[in-house]
Amino acid sequence: MKKTLLLLSALVLFKITNVVAQAELNLPNDWFLCDNGLTIDATVTNTTDTGISYQWYNREYYNGQWNDILITNETNPTFNVLNTGRYKVIATLSDNTELSDEVSVQNKNNLGDTIIFDCTETLSIDRISFGNFSNVSFSYFYSESDALANNYSLYDFLVGQILYLRIEENDSLCTNIIEIYTFSDGNNIYANPVGSMGECSENSSTNIFDLTTNDAQILGGQNLEVSYFEDFNDANNLNNPIANPNNYQALSPNQTIYARVYEVNGPDCPDNYNSITQFQLLSAAQPTPNNAVNYIICDASSGTANDGLGEFNLPSRNALILSGLSTSAFSLSYHISLAEAQNNNNPIANPESYVTASTTVYTRVESTINNDCIEISEMNLKVQNTCED
Repeated sequence: MKKTLLLLSALVLFKITNVVAQAELNLPNDWFLCDNGLTIDATVTNTTDTGISYQWYNREYYNGQWNDILITNETNPTFNVLNTGRYKVIATLSDNTELSDEVSVQNKNNLGDTIIFDCTETLSIDRISFGNFSNVSFSYFYSESDALANNYSLYDFLVGQILYLRIEENDSLCTNIIEIYTFSDGNNIYANPVGSMGECSENSSTNIFDLTTNDAQILGGQNLEVSYFEDFNDANNLNNPIANPNNYQALSPNQTIYARVYEVNGPDCPDNYNSITQFQLLSAAQPTPNNAVNYIICDASSGTANDGLGEFNLPSRNALILSGLSTSAFSLSYHISLAEAQNNNNPIANPESYVTASTTVYTRVESTINNDCIEISEMNLKVQNTCED
């Protein structure tokens, strides 16, 4: 009989110990707090113990350590959280064994709106982390409207762009949108903009440019290097720079060149889109218009006979002025003085019906590719008293 009691006692003790040994209390590290609150469930698992008691605490950090502050009347396994903070629960089993765990609760105001990347980091969304929230999912968008509609989420991005973070509770209890600013913590490398470079020549296909004349303006005093590229991707990856930038022959009449600013011995920062600028090479043919154009009409063409006035359609002489030059490659305007033609001031307002006495007008012939390529042609307007066929 004694042996039987001992055996039963051992079995009961084993059963209780086994129940206790398997009991688990596991809370996620981070939970997201929606505007309408959050319920945390700390029910102990893997146990048949029915006598478990619970107590919740606020955790506050002061005097160099974390301190537990009792939350009165919070003795259930579930806890309705209304405020952000750090919370701890202690579950006491039937044999007075204590299991404890804690969780950090944050909302959108805790996440901030700025992300700083090292310039060597991969520019993918999986590099962004606001914590290991178990109850929400994150997605990123280029526009707030896309974020609200949950359209076109991103997989990668450029540092310097503004992104929109959509935070959605897994049970669709809430959705929050946060505007995110991304920056590089590199050396704030940037390329200053420059204007187009233009050349005029009799044969525009042979124009030679010294790209290095832009170095000082692009660098803007930065102690860095600048290289020039024919392709944006090459500039972004520092591949295939133009070998002789001080003696470069343009590939087309309106070619785009990309300039990249970088540190020779520093980290490569292809994410820093501010380090690339672009400009145009405007290779234009020098206009060679006909400089001795006479335009004669009869006195009777305007007003009364013998008043010395005539009505001239100046654009009707464009082909004669251009003398074989392409009409699409040049624009023409007409001026009453040489100075106005040279400075492109006060063009004749109605050149198709210009009424005047005999005079000379000046035609400004300007390249449509490069407005620095101009020539001035004189056109003699003559009003003739007697007109034969």
